[in-house]
Amino acid sequence: MIKDLQDLKGLKLSDVHILGHSLGAHVAGFAGEDLKGQVARITGLDPAGPLFDGATQKLKPTDAVFVDSIHSDADPILIGLGIHENSGHVDFYPNGGHTQPGCILDPIPCNHLRAVEFYMSSLKAENPKGVALQCASYDDYKAGKCAAVDAALSGTLGEDAIKLSSYKTKTEGTKFFLRTYAEYPYFEG
Repeated sequence: MIKDLQDLKGLKLSDVHILGHSLGAHVAGFAGEDLKGQVARITGLDPAGPLFDGATQKLKPTDAVFVDSIHSDADPILIGLGIHENSGHVDFYPNGGHTQPGCILDPIPCNHLRAVEFYMSSLKAENPKGVALQCASYDDYKAGKCAAVDAALSGTLGEDAIKLSSYKTKTEGTKFFLRTYAEYPYFEG
């Protein structure tokens, strides 16, 4: 479809942002790879974990000019539906990437879908933004060991994550952490 839009309507890959949830995040990566990594941006919303942890064919930083992911059900100990490996230039792990506040009655699908809700909340200008800190681990984040010294050490989850694209050499392979609330709009004001 993207190639057809290029041919028929003059679409520029520098204007394309592909979003995918779960398996769709990896499909977005496959599309980006097919387009030689020239798509402007791919956002993975809790990229699927089962059968993809450790795989070579999955969403990865080379699939677009800028790749960001939100991991909301990536528990490395309990079986979650999301991948717990980094998938992009910038990877956000709200609440450690698993056990989302408010996901009590049916935690697995709730945790997995929360990445979509976080992204949707980030689209509304009047909502508070989900500012995250670059850190080695969620335990370090909770212990206050991750101070935002420069712009490359903090970033905004969701639509505004693109602002980190100029820092991608400093951020690639690192994790960004933040805490959220149990209910919409999720982020502190």
